[in-house]
Amino acid sequence: DICRRAVSCTPAVAGGRAMRTALRVAAIAVPVLVAAAAVVALRPQRQWTSDSADGVAELGRGLQAEMELYKAEAATFYEKALVLDPHFVAAKIMLINTFQVTDKQRVVQLLGEVRAADLERLSPGERALVRHSLARIDRRQDEAARVLDAHLAEHPTDAFVLHLRCTDLWDKPDWDAAETCNRELLRV
Repeated sequence: DICRRAVSCTPAVAGGRAMRTALRVAAIAVPVLVAAAAVVALRPQRQWTSDSADGVAELGRGLQAEMELYKAEAATFYEKALVLDPHFVAAKIMLINTFQVTDKQRVVQLLGEVRAADLERLSPGERALVRHSLARIDRRQDEAARVLDAHLAEHPTDAFVLHLRCTDLWDKPDWDAAETCNRELLRV
């Protein structure tokens, strides 16, 4: 250490040492942060079938709000998505799933529209979401599980559908399977 060897250590010498240390840390940290940002940025995003990019953005805000357990706020975002794209099937099913729609007629209307939708135009993940949700609504839990398992057999890294599966296992409750599922979700 230069300050210990010198008879007197001036602030300029000590400041230079701190600057070199900061530069070394930055030289290591910056590439690591850039690599982490690249992994996040390049990770495949869920494909939502909508004619409105703004509607998809509102759905994304709704999903984020739901992750933070703000169901009413999520429902508001899903409603906005439907204003922007009235045929946005994923937004309809997500809105129904929030249990925030108090108008029973509106729920019946949305369910009818989802049931009548052409699911073949949706992405595989959206089809799994809709089929799973409808099976749960119809109290066909075995069918709901089968839909998710079939989708995950073909798309094992679909984190959204895997999350649905883990949630179902917690709700069942099948604690051991839920724990295993959540560990897999963390890995994905």
